[in-house]
Amino acid sequence: MKKYESLHVEGKRERLEYDLLDNKKDLRPGSLKRDRMTRCGMLVLLLSCASSLLIGTAIGVHIVYTKSLGYLKARPVSSSGQLFDTKFLVVGDFGMGGTLQSSGDFGTAKEIQERIAKEMAYVGVVLQPDFVVSTGDNIYGGMKDKADPAYNETFLSVYQGYPSLSQVNWYSVLGEQDYGSRNDKADGMAESSPLYQMTALNEENLAKNWVCCGGRRESFSVKQHKSLDLYFLDTSPFIHKYLNKPWASYPGGILSEQSKLQAQLDMLESHLEQSTAPWKVVVGHHPILSNGVNGNTAELQQLRSIFKRHKVNLYLNGHDLVLQDIEEDKKSGLHYVTSGSGALPQDLQTGLCCNKAKFFEAVPGFVTVSVAQHEVRVQFWGEKAKLLHEYELKRS
Repeated sequence: MKKYESLHVEGKRERLEYDLLDNKKDLRPGSLKRDRMTRCGMLVLLLSCASSLLIGTAIGVHIVYTKSLGYLKARPVSSSGQLFDTKFLVVGDFGMGGTLQSSGDFGTAKEIQERIAKEMAYVGVVLQPDFVVSTGDNIYGGMKDKADPAYNETFLSVYQGYPSLSQVNWYSVLGEQDYGSRNDKADGMAESSPLYQMTALNEENLAKNWVCCGGRRESFSVKQHKSLDLYFLDTSPFIHKYLNKPWASYPGGILSEQSKLQAQLDMLESHLEQSTAPWKVVVGHHPILSNGVNGNTAELQQLRSIFKRHKVNLYLNGHDLVLQDIEEDKKSGLHYVTSGSGALPQDLQTGLCCNKAKFFEAVPGFVTVSVAQHEVRVQFWGEKAKLLHEYELKRS
């Protein structure tokens, strides 16, 4: 027995289909519904509907049919009752595509990526993010030309079908894969270039909400959002082992960015010095501290003193295919957050190296960050509405 409803999503008439008996559901466009309700803070409606639960928030309002109440933990209000004024999702290393298989029972990279995209959409309905941050490795092997179908395979076809993900900007940094790693000239493959992911140079082929590439130009080094200043670094050119790779010399590649490293650091320090925001977050692809397979990045250790001096609160990265939180020390309150398992997680299920991690899981997932004037909430999400870890940072 199936029931069909007609609904509107941003002016497009679409159909929501769900099964009243076994609660099959889909969050592609057509499964999200907006109602008009008074904007009076947070209102949660829980109504029984033949084994389905109707979940709504009063800042929107989006309504989703789902069995789990777990997504309500993403509500945009802090434990002290503050409404968060800036909310965003963080996902990384999702650009594997194809049929790469996990060693566990997670499935292929593409299957995992699509499942995590759906989880992001569910959480997004409740959280109502202002934007999404990609921590890099958006396209493994990079884009070979302006209209490379890999961009559709790893981004457009996976995320753009969900209103909660497609109606906000994606602020993206580059990883070494976007620069062309795994795409050496010696393999007879076409050269790739990170320039093809840059919004300013390939606007006609990229989604309107794709904003790339953080740290590579002045206009995309800092984004200001109410209580938050968000900074971006292009970390791949810092890594010494990449410099002798054939793909380092691709157009717009790592070698061409070598002369700009000090300028990146100077620009970061300058922006941090001028900032009056209560919260400061920096985004890069490579970890500074990590217990994942790749471990700490020696070339980025110089950033730790900069972050502590200017009271940076979070450094968000990918590269290691895990979800992870490491605190610098209690006094600084600086946290290193890894969100690098938007597709395949790493094989090893335990942390390596010597850092004392507050949280570590080698599972598919993503992170959400919610910011208010006096509080920041960080949440780590897995599959099936599972909130794996969360904490709040507070300031007077």
